[in-house]
Order: sequence, then structure tokens, then C-alpha cells
Amino acid sequence: MADRIDLRSDTATRPTQAMRQAMATAEVGDDWFGDDPTVNRLQDRAAEITGRQAALYLPTGTLCTQIALHALVRSGRLVVCEAAAHVCNTEQSAAAVLSGIAFRRLPGERGTLSADQVTAALARDRSDVAVVDLVAIENTHQVAGGTVTSVADVAAVAKACADAGTPLYLDGARIFNACAVAGAEVSDYARHVTAMMFCLSKGLGAPIGSVLVGDSEFIREARRLKVLFGAAWRQAGILAAAGGGVA
Repeated sequence: MADRIDLRSDTATRPTQAMRQAMATAEVGDDWFGDDPTVNRLQDRAAEITGRQAALYLPTGTLCTQIALHALVRSGRLVVCEAAAHVCNTEQSAAAVLSGIAFRRLPGERGTLSADQVTAALARDRSDVAVVDLVAIENTHQVAGGTVTSVADVAAVAKACADAGTPLYLDGARIFNACAVAGAEVSDYARHVTAMMFCLSKGLGAPIGSVLVGDSEFIREARRLKVLFGAAWRQAGILAAAGGGVA
């Protein structure tokens, strides 16, 4: 039988030989104490290419997002997002259990929200019961077939959020794919959001890992939550080495 190509997902990739060699020879420390040099180099590079102050290497994109939700949304508050977004479907139970939050789902145009939709969704509830703490967008949008939101559209949503005093989070699991289509840099998107994440295990093909980025204070809190949620690695540089291709 001929070899079959697995097209279920871009998560079905395999590490390259160069990745395996980098993992085998990685310089390591104890990431709990912040002294794993390979992890630190990856985090520094991720912050550099996104134009943000700091970054945090984590096992999965879901954990990146759940940490961001916990840091940015108070229990009993809402997150506005597109109705088919990963965060309010695949991750909704995690968000409820870990952070006690719920979602206000908006019907998007192939996964994309408009600034007008966001402005309307952020209008104050007269009774102050349904309070929105965060807007979350996804780029590219997986369920919508990989729809790319332009930098201009993200900037417009960001302005709507800023006008309402509400932070904006970007699930950028496949943001490098979006950049290839949009002819943009990751930093072009990252500058408009409070925080974002991207996956090393998708477009890059690394075997594991995602990166959460934002300002220094946000990442400081994210590090605390990483430990709280049970993701304090030890010699994580062995895994981070495969993601060094982001550089």
C-alpha cells in the first residue's frame, strides 16, 4: 500500500531532522526558575518578532488562551467573540471551570467581526449585570476555512475596544499563515492587541509548544498562572529547541 498523506490538520506534522538534532543538543536549565537558556532565547525572539515587551513559552495554544482569559477577565464577566471561534466552542468548558466566565457570541462574516458589531456588543448594560471584560478574535479563523482578517480590520476592532476601555485578545494560532496572505508582519497585528498567542506546532511544524505575548506586567502575571495551572516545566529547552525555527 502506498504511503498516505495525513491531511486531517496542520497539527499532524512531524518534526524535521534539524529539529530533532536541535532538541538532542539543546542547552537546558530549570524553567521553573527562569534559567533555561533555550526557552529564554525563544521567548526573547518571540517578543522581538511580535514587537511586544515579553513572551511566555507554554505547552499548548489552549493553555495560552486560558491563561490570558484568567488574567484579563473577572469571574462572572463576559468575553465577546465570533460565534464559531475556538475560544467559545472547543475551550468554553475550560474557561468556565478555570475562570468562571461565559461568552457573548456574535455572528461574523466568515469568522470576522466588524468594528460596528464590537461597538454594539460593548454597549453598557443598564443593569450592570452583563459586563464584558474582553473581546477575543481569531486569525486565521479555523472553522471559517482559514479566513484571514486584515490588519486594517483588526485595527478597527481595536479602536472600538479602546473606545470602550476593553482589552482585545488575538488567538493567532496560525497568525503566520495570515501574514503570508495579508503581506503583513506579525508585529503589524500584535501592536493592536492587548495580548496574543501563536502556535509553534502548526505552521512551523514543531512537535509541541505555543507562545503567549504581551506587555511585561501581563506576562509576569501569566508566569504566575502558568505555575498555578500546573505547567511549570523543568528542562523545557529540549522542547523549545524545536521551536527555534521561529527565529
